[in-house]
Formats: sequence, structure tokens, C-alpha cells
Amino acid sequence: MSAPAIFLNKRHLQIPMNEFTTQATFASVVAAILGFVAIPLLSRFFTSQLRKEWERQLHEFGIEVEPHNQLFNNRELGNLGIFTALGSALLVFCVTLQLGITNFSLLLCFYFLSHILLVTINTQYQLLPDMIVIPIMWLGLIYHALYHDPRNFVMGAVLGYVIPYCLLWIYRMIKGEEGMGHGDFKAFAMAGAWFGASSLLEIFVIFYLVAFAIAISEMAIRKKTSIPSAIAHLIASFYVALPTKPFEIFG
Repeated sequence: MSAPAIFLNKRHLQIPMNEFTTQATFASVVAAILGFVAIPLLSRFFTSQLRKEWERQLHEFGIEVEPHNQLFNNRELGNLGIFTALGSALLVFCVTLQLGITNFSLLLCFYFLSHILLVTINTQYQLLPDMIVIPIMWLGLIYHALYHDPRNFVMGAVLGYVIPYCLLWIYRMIKGEEGMGHGDFKAFAMAGAWFGASSLLEIFVIFYLVAFAIAISEMAIRKKTSIPSAIAHLIASFYVALPTKPFEIFG
């Protein structure tokens, strides 16, 4: 059963209406459940674990956190808001509608829901936690080791980390300052583990274009020099995952 594309193209003319309706209905149900139920619960869990880990580390250095000055405020803990929940549902809907209902598409939904968690945490705290990034990277590697030739994806994880690290090292030598966090290297490695070394060029180009646009807007509106990079990682991965690229709609 071939999945219809989100973007209007010739394939829509070849898909029976009942098949399209079934596909869209299933995608809507999965999107609603994961986007509005799973994501808020997982967000609360991961941010709670981050708070406990940070407080434990501070305690080891003899620094006590005041109850009114918690690293992760209880009001913010897991508070995605309606727009983030809608974004989660929309991502799941697009993936299942584009790729059909397969083992990989369902795992890919989990991958993008993990990205939503990263966007939520990164926006508030400028972090890309290892407790999310590393397990998702290994999940991609294990899946491809079981069902495909894993070499492309292992190299994707390796090069996804090494290439931006080398670029940062050159930038640091020239400018004398950090241009990217190590969490970004791991996020690139996570994407490489899922989409392979052959997709890294697209991932890098889309990421840096989006990050540049975000940086310009942050500097213009909020006068900030540091930017939340998770949204750029999400958009880059989503672009690579699309079977039909936006510029192919009229091809």
C-alpha cells in the first residue's frame, strides 16, 4: 500500500479515495494520541529527571538550590502549551500520511516526538539533554542494523558528530569563541544514525539556513546572541524525511 504525499502531486490521482481516507483517519488518531497525551507526559518526565540530575550535581559541589529558585520551575515543568501539542500532532500526521503505516514510519514518529521534547527543553533552558539524544541515536542504529546495511548509518552518526566539531574547532581558532554547543554535535549524530551519511549534506544546509534565520530574528527582536537550535534540527530532519520535497510539487 503506497502512502499518499502531503504535497499535491500526480500520486494523488492514483490513490483510491477509500484508501486515502483510511490512511488519513489512522494518521489523525495516532497524531491526536501522541501529540496531546504522550508528549506532555514525556515532557514532564524528562524535565523532572533533568531537574533531579542538576540538583544532585550541585549538591555534590556543596551548592544548595532554594525551593523558590528551582532549576526547573514546577509551573514550567512539562508545560508544552497548545501550539507545541498541535505541532506534535501535525508532525505525526505528516509522517504517517507521507510514509504509510510501517515499522519505520512509527519509529520515525517517535523520533520526531523526541525532537519536540528537545525543542521544548532547548527553548526554555538552552539544553539538548543526552538522556533523550543518545537513546534515540542508538534506536536508529539498532533499527538499521536489523533491517538494512548499517554502514551508511554508522558513518552518518560518526560524521554527523565529527564534521561540525571540526568546523567549530576552526571557528574557535579564528574567532576565539564558541559557535555551537556539544549537544548540537550529538543531535547531528542522532540524525545521521537515522538518515545515513548520504543525507548529512542536506541536514547541514537546512540546519544552518534555519539557524541563521532564527539568529537574525533573535538579535533583531530580543537582542540575544544565543539561539535555541533544536527547532533547526527538527526542520532539517523533517525535510530529509519527506519523500516528496516542497520544490518537487510541480515536478
